Amino acid sequence: ICDPAFKALVEQYDSGESKHLLAGVIQRYKNLPRDARRPYYKQVLKKANDSCIVRIIWTPEGKTRPHRHGGSSAKIHVIYGVLEQDLFALWEEGCEVLERCIHLETEEFDEAPGIVHRIGNASPFEWAVSLHLFEPPLEEMEVFDFAYNERWTVRGEEDTLGDPPEDAK
Repeated sequence: ICDPAFKALVEQYDSGESKHLLAGVIQRYKNLPRDARRPYYKQVLKKANDSCIVRIIWTPEGKTRPHRHGGSSAKIHVIYGVLEQDLFALWEEGCEVLERCIHLETEEFDEAPGIVHRIGNASPFEWAVSLHLFEPPLEEMEVFDFAYNERWTVRGEEDTLGDPPEDAK
């Protein structure tokens, strides 16, 4: 994965050029009433035929549901804060966390197509921000609820927060 727009954004954030803008973005979400807050907020920054760049603002301890990105690979760059990533193995009877990874500010990591994972903010107090490059762009994601042994598909621009549809299996 070597998208020039992604590399330019990473360099801009890592150099400190955009840190003041980032503080303003985070503050906008911090000002929401507590009962209106979500675990994370997705913002599509660029969408092309071959890739999509998304910025995610993570609330303290905000996490996705376990999911996989269909046929898209992902490169994630931690702009601010600390992210935690769980990688899962699936069986018909359930799942197991194979690995828990901690990713610090300025670190990058990859997610291969089809890998089931959960990602979120590792801090109970601080907000976090990450850039995600998807190649090809996300068309759909498969979301899992292991407690009820359910899974369902959402479109790529949707998130993993919603309740499962009635026909989830």
